[in-house]
Amino acid sequence: APAQTLRTPHPNFLWQIDASLCVLYYLPRNTGLSVMDRAVFYKNKPDNATRIENDRVWRYVVTDHTSGTLYVEYVYGGETGENLVNCFTNAMQYRGRLDPFHGVPHMVMLDPGSANTGSLFKSLCQSLGVRVQINAPGNPRAKGQVENANNLVERGFEHGLKLASVATLDELNELAWRWMRNFNAQNIHRRHGMTRYAAWAKITADQLVKAPNILTCRALAHERPETRVVSNLMQISWKGDQYDVGHIPNISNGDKIEVARNPWRDNSLRVIGCDADGQQMSYEADMI
Repeated sequence: APAQTLRTPHPNFLWQIDASLCVLYYLPRNTGLSVMDRAVFYKNKPDNATRIENDRVWRYVVTDHTSGTLYVEYVYGGETGENLVNCFTNAMQYRGRLDPFHGVPHMVMLDPGSANTGSLFKSLCQSLGVRVQINAPGNPRAKGQVENANNLVERGFEHGLKLASVATLDELNELAWRWMRNFNAQNIHRRHGMTRYAAWAKITADQLVKAPNILTCRALAHERPETRVVSNLMQISWKGDQYDVGHIPNISNGDKIEVARNPWRDNSLRVIGCDADGQQMSYEADMI
């Protein structure tokens, strides 16, 4: 089928996320980063690959669609809900002026893996008001930007690891983040003609939503939205207090709605609903 070009109105409108197995290296806890020798790891010796399965490193890459800014992090354990939540949370945090890319995106796009569609990541996104867009199975080009970013990391960073001394996962990530900051700050993106950080810096104060801290984000991933019934006064009850939902569209008394705590404001809840097009939206409901 023909491809469709994506267009986004501003930075942090859409992030794309993808996990990929680092095919060249593994990182035993006691010997440091090792190259997977072709003479040892090939189809006739499958047991050799099984033996180091827990030492294989996976690469998570996050890209901002408008600017092309990328974030990379290496993990053990494969493509899991916990790894996805941790990498997404780390990408949203402010890491200083040398790495300005941060904030909560309006929406994220991922492939239909079980970790990406699982309850941990879904709960976090619902609490933060992030719309999750899962591309159709067998259609990786839907998130072609992050697929290409994986290629950029492989060719721009990982090929040099053979010459580096890396003993731990933390050391590997420190090297990756150093390369990432330089790449985002120096390389000119051919689409918009600027560096990726310069293009991302065009975000306005209204468009930049600050993320809760790491501990709060991890807690939100384990909290499930709860169902409440709207009273005749257009209110809901939450832990002994009443909250006003009369301003939220398409809600009537007697309706059952999903609510979660608001990570940005005390005495406020987030009500999870849908807009006229059926897309998930979240609204604030203040305590009375």
